[in-house]
Amino acid sequence: MPTQEERLSLLEQTVAEYRPVLRDVVYELTIVKGLVTDQVRSIAAVTDQLRQMDQRLDRLEQQMGQILSLLQPPS
Repeated sequence: MPTQEERLSLLEQTVAEYRPVLRDVVYELTIVKGLVTDQVRSIAAVTDQLRQMDQRLDRLEQQMGQILSLLQPPS
């Protein structure tokens, strides 16, 4: 069984070998996080706009219903 110093030395060597790869992974994850955050904001804005449009359409539908009821001949 390797000693603690040998294990530590092997770990340091492994970390040194993979440092460039890990740096790239961290960089790419940072970019992905930024993109996802931006997309979440965009989706929230679109959702809000759709909600407002739905409310406007509801009001328009009510107004059209009132207009149509005024245009119908009395029974």
